[in-house]
Amino acid sequence: MSWVTLQSKRLKKARYNVGRQILEVRIQGEGTVKHHNVLPHMAENFFKTSDPDFYYRYYLEDSRVVSPMRGILQTSGWVAKAVIILAAAWLLSYSSLSDMSVLEASNITTTRPAVQ
Repeated sequence: MSWVTLQSKRLKKARYNVGRQILEVRIQGEGTVKHHNVLPHMAENFFKTSDPDFYYRYYLEDSRVVSPMRGILQTSGWVAKAVIILAAAWLLSYSSLSDMSVLEASNITTTRPAVQ
């Protein structure tokens, strides 16, 4: 199972394990990506095609397996962004409410109405 260099700008190298039907592709900027249950004829066509980007995008990209750690990191990133946005919204609403209460308290007078 040796790496084969691909004629592509985005896809750098690939290798296929026939016994396990796993295709591994090294993608620029993403690292190595595994694809399980790739049939031998699909891997052969992928290696022989003149446009590996097209073949990968339309036939193989959907079978991509994301490692559990990468999935956790992506999820934690979204959670962190949501927490930051909610905290900012809470701070903005709290500061505007506290400003309003100060204004309302300063407008209250303790004078008694005039008796006629």
